[in-house]
Amino acid sequence: MLLFRSLRWLLCVVVFAASVSYACPSYAQTETYLVTVVDAQIAPLKQNKRRWDGGFGKMTLPDVFVQFEVGGKRYRTTVINNTLLPSWKITWTLQARPDERIYIKVLDKDLSDNDLIGEGDVLIGQMPPKLFFGQVLSLRITVEKVSPPKPVKPIVPVMPVKPVVPVKPAVPVVPVKPAVPVKPVVPVVPVKPAVPVKPVVPVVPVKPVVPVKPVMPVKPVIPVKPVMPVKPEQPTTKPAMVPMSRPVSSPK
Repeated sequence: MLLFRSLRWLLCVVVFAASVSYACPSYAQTETYLVTVVDAQIAPLKQNKRRWDGGFGKMTLPDVFVQFEVGGKRYRTTVINNTLLPSWKITWTLQARPDERIYIKVLDKDLSDNDLIGEGDVLIGQMPPKLFFGQVLSLRITVEKVSPPKPVKPIVPVMPVKPVVPVKPAVPVVPVKPAVPVKPVVPVVPVKPAVPVKPVVPVVPVKPVVPVKPVMPVKPVIPVKPVMPVKPEQPTTKPAMVPMSRPVSSPK
């Protein structure tokens, strides 16, 4: 029961504080913001399916600019002609409370009257990454809160410092050189008598050896062919031819 009553009182306090903040917005602290209108994307036709402007080609596209209002002040971008993808990247520095709303309009610039492309509003402290309303398919507005400058600490006065009494320099102490150690005396070793050297026998030069001529090789003996026996000579005269007698035919 006690817990229920405590929660009830806490809820009442929260509702009262919210009502006071809504009824008296001046209690909210004013902050500094950097508002940047980046770019947008516009639908190719109006809601009634008509072209934005008359003419041919790109002349039918809208001449887009953005207008927004916050804290009773109005801000406006430049006009980007004949495009569905305008880009501005314009930044303003303004003062506003986090609970204030920013009212935004995207318009088509005309000679007689500006056509409304889309409008909307949002808390300046809760700006989404992209907005879309009406024929505005996408609108990027960035809101960055500027932190107030940190208070500068007061400078503490510096007490004057008493001058330091100079100290007399101490008399330098002359260092005593270390004593040079005395080298021990090396005993003298008696020198042995020199051994007489034998005289060197002169070397007789050796006569150079005369080179022996090489022996010429002996040619082999050619074997003699055997003598063929001589055939006896045949007589050169032929025997005399004796004429043969012809037979005598008998009469018939």
